[in-house]
Amino acid sequence: MKHWISTWTARVTLATILAGFVLSSCKKEEDILVDPGTAPALPPASSFVMDFSTFPTEQSTNGRLEETKWNYGYAAVNFVLWQSLLSVQLAVPVIAFKASFDQEATYIPDEQRWNWSYEVSDGTFAYEANLFAKPVDGQINWEMYVSKSGVYEDFLWFKGTSQFDGLGGNWTVNIEPEKDPREALYIEWTKENDEVASIKYTITDEKNENVNSYIMYGKTDGSDFDSFYQVYIANDENLLKIDYNSETKVGRVQGSEFKDGTWYCWNSDLIDTDCGI
Repeated sequence: MKHWISTWTARVTLATILAGFVLSSCKKEEDILVDPGTAPALPPASSFVMDFSTFPTEQSTNGRLEETKWNYGYAAVNFVLWQSLLSVQLAVPVIAFKASFDQEATYIPDEQRWNWSYEVSDGTFAYEANLFAKPVDGQINWEMYVSKSGVYEDFLWFKGTSQFDGLGGNWTVNIEPEKDPREALYIEWTKENDEVASIKYTITDEKNENVNSYIMYGKTDGSDFDSFYQVYIANDENLLKIDYNSETKVGRVQGSEFKDGTWYCWNSDLIDTDCGI
């Protein structure tokens, strides 16, 4: 009798476990979204690449600016650090991200995320890029993996999040996949009226002497100045503020080094002028 009860109990227990497994499996299958509709819209390229094109440029003579253009020259020289960072450290991820706009995304049901998979070249080397997007908790999580044949595979070059409405987000950028992979840059951006309203780069690389330094670019509604930059150098605790008009090239600069906290201006020819004139 005891043997019969024990056997019956064991069968009931086994049946309960199997039933639970089947129900669990069914539930997981139901949870997998087979047809999610349209892929998430990619954040604009300008959310990743700061636009330096509207800032006034000047060709110097023998590497020197005219003495009448000191105010403009002081503002311009502070862009060297960031332009170097873009051209060297961000070259591959920028190329890979921009190429994603010409691709079609594929949905992966088991992973519940989208994938843009393609090859891209920087003119010298070929790379395999895989960009993933997954909607989670009211936002979209992004990850970009890049492979270089025979050198590195599936390096997480950058990741980030964006709002569902596409009005803001962030990126975290890694560098040096071949020798010393590490986080190097944090990007924050906002969007307004179909264009990026502001973007900020902060250096997070602990091996960089300029760690915690940042540059921020934005657009304003001002009539005199419609664009601005803020450049902060952490080592010197120096904050440089630059306002300028993207059409007329008129601008002004204010920095900690000036001590008096006043603005120094230049006209449409980039020549020093009194502010307010």
